[in-house]
Amino acid sequence: MTSRASKWVKEHPVLAFYILAFAISWAGYLPGLAYTHGLFPFQSALFFVLGGVGPTLAAVAVVYMLHGKDGPKELFRPLTRWRVGVLWYIVALLAYPAIWLVAVYLPGDVSLDVENLNPAMIIPLFISSVLMNVWEEIGWRDFALPRLQARYSALASSLIVGVLWGLWHLPLLLMKGYPMASYPPVPFFVGIIAASVLYTWIFNGTGGSLLLVTLFHAAGNATAGFLGEGVDIPGAIPYTALVTFVAAVIVVALFGWENLSRSGRTASSA
Repeated sequence: MTSRASKWVKEHPVLAFYILAFAISWAGYLPGLAYTHGLFPFQSALFFVLGGVGPTLAAVAVVYMLHGKDGPKELFRPLTRWRVGVLWYIVALLAYPAIWLVAVYLPGDVSLDVENLNPAMIIPLFISSVLMNVWEEIGWRDFALPRLQARYSALASSLIVGVLWGLWHLPLLLMKGYPMASYPPVPFFVGIIAASVLYTWIFNGTGGSLLLVTLFHAAGNATAGFLGEGVDIPGAIPYTALVTFVAAVIVVALFGWENLSRSGRTASSA
């Protein structure tokens, strides 16, 4: 990389990260998207792997340019930050299931067929979700969020991350046959932006634990996967978005928009 380009990255690390994250991820997702529309000759699981790890690869590349070879080591260190209060583990593991259950039972027109649910799938779904979702969180919450919070309020930073996080999913929303393609787009975006506030609350409240936000992310995806056998997930999306939005409003009201943390501090990372 030229010194001029390197200087630009150091001056605009968050922007550089997002450009690179979208470029890498969409380099994987777009061929898969094109295939479902008959515009690409083959489909491959490697497309989804590349798409999923894009945020981490982008974060590693930018951190390396900022801090040299030791930078990426620090990027992964918050994954070992597990000494947080038990309450945070309860929140991380049960908040999303609670949101989904309220969303399913609150409206009355979304039914849950309990007989079709297989409890034996909960653990495998959760473990696979952890292994997949951590590559997003290293980028969104571990790299981008702390740097945004250094300039903006926690709420504003959450909204920025949430909007870009939602847009990052765009190829998946347009991919024929992919589960997310059936999601109503506006409620999906509202829900993911609102959820970003909850992620920031957990991240700041745990002193920047990448482990806890990863568990939170995995619990949400695992819950959707588990309930998908007994409920119309696309039909439930508007209600999950509403419940998530209400939860985000409550968190902002209780913990303050500036820091989203009872300690009055925002978390920093690599």
